[in-house]
Amino acid sequence: MNQPCTRLIRLSEVMNKTGFGKAWIYRLISQNRFPQPVKIGI
Repeated sequence: MNQPCTRLIRLSEVMNKTGFGKAWIYRLISQNRFPQPVKIGI
């Protein structure tokens, strides 16, 4: 049974993979068209 590997990636890696800028990514997040960031700290 192969399960897909799930991992978190940093914003810089998201920008490299998508070609989007930081402001555009945050705009898409605010429009619920991009996944919300995950807080990993306290």
